[in-house]
Amino acid sequence: MTHSVNDITNKLSELQCPSEEKKEDNNEDDLKVKVHADKLYEEGIKGVKVEELEDEKSSKPPSAQNPFISATTFDQLNLKPELLRGIAQKKFEKPSKIQAQALPIILSKNVNLIAQAQSGSGKTAAFTLGILNNIDLNQNYPQAIIVSPTRELTRQTEEVLKDLGQYLSNLKILLAIPGQETTIPISAQVIIGTPGRIKDILTQKKYKVNVSNIKMIVLDEADDLLSSTGNDSHMSAILRAIQAPGVKIQKLLFSATWPLKVLAWSKDKLLKNRSERSAILTLTVEQLSVSTISQFYIRCPSQASKSDILDKLFIFLEVGQAIIFVRSRVVAQQLYEQMKSKGDTLSIICGDMDPKVRDKHIDSFRQGATRNLISTDLLSRGIDILEVNVVINFDLPNDPETYLHRIGRTGRYGKQGVAINLVHDDLSEKLILDFSQFYKKEITKITEDEIASSLKEKVESTLISYGLEKRKD
Repeated sequence: MTHSVNDITNKLSELQCPSEEKKEDNNEDDLKVKVHADKLYEEGIKGVKVEELEDEKSSKPPSAQNPFISATTFDQLNLKPELLRGIAQKKFEKPSKIQAQALPIILSKNVNLIAQAQSGSGKTAAFTLGILNNIDLNQNYPQAIIVSPTRELTRQTEEVLKDLGQYLSNLKILLAIPGQETTIPISAQVIIGTPGRIKDILTQKKYKVNVSNIKMIVLDEADDLLSSTGNDSHMSAILRAIQAPGVKIQKLLFSATWPLKVLAWSKDKLLKNRSERSAILTLTVEQLSVSTISQFYIRCPSQASKSDILDKLFIFLEVGQAIIFVRSRVVAQQLYEQMKSKGDTLSIICGDMDPKVRDKHIDSFRQGATRNLISTDLLSRGIDILEVNVVINFDLPNDPETYLHRIGRTGRYGKQGVAINLVHDDLSEKLILDFSQFYKKEITKITEDEIASSLKEKVESTLISYGLEKRKD
């Protein structure tokens, strides 16, 4: 669906100034919900008594009885020894903030969670460690489900599960994506898949999945899963299955962004059972945008001239790897052909590609065989490729959430990154300034002439944090 710039600006205003109109809630204060929330999100969680989570300064360690205390070390979490070995193998020294807050809640096994954290802050490791610790590896049937919006993110999370769980005996993971065969009966303890495939597995009798055996479900990029029109029927069927009478499943919802309406709906529909405990973790607007990402925009003479500016960027900038985001499949294909004809090594991802071809392109980019990747918003969420030090918005996205997710493909895990936005008229320039105002982060305007000076210096400085050397011309 295409939005005008005025529509988008109005949406930004609504997000910054939540409506004062209140709905009547019946005994919402009785909900057993612990909340750590910014004022921005009070509209989304209205009616719930706010109780601050105890932070990492607490002298008490977290426990199953009181999981609302942050952990300061992985040892405090009483994880399986095999998982501690996997953590050591990955060289995680201590839990990140989201891991410190979320893992005690997940490991309690009986507290639902809506969680928000910055891109690249360790959300995936938080819920995968929780799942791997909570499942019973002596039982060969599904016990945990992860729903992800895209096949690329699904495949990536499967690799995280395998890495962290590499020392666990009898760990079985089912990858449920289009084109992947599913052996029946399913003996995997963990199923990770896209909405359509997960819906089929939960609702079709041939898969013989006993939903009452499932202990936990994760919705990764939950705001997208719950608000995307393309997933409506799939997610409705999944939610009906996990909330059937007699079924008790720990519900874990993660994302870097939570639009107010989606947060309110999630709280009302998924945390409505007063016999269950729940927690909500959100960030302030200032915390949403990662401080290690330097953001710039360039005013191009016209839409058609963007390709020339892009060429100039790659001539002057020292790029480890770059992701170039465009607004449509047509633009993606046109730009891919233009760049390929000039000898660039690059990959492309968009929705109308054959799934196996998509896998080949993303794998080539992950392995460093291609330097640049052109993508629609399919790759705006969750994709983690460590040497991406530059993100270029060839076309601006339609909303602030997608903007935040896109630029979050760089600057991950404390590394430096650069986001470059190409605008071509007054309306698109106004939109990028609206994004800047919304997130309270500077997006610096630079001229075409400054690409070879100030922008070049900033991009080169990011290479150090990635352990990359400058190219030798």
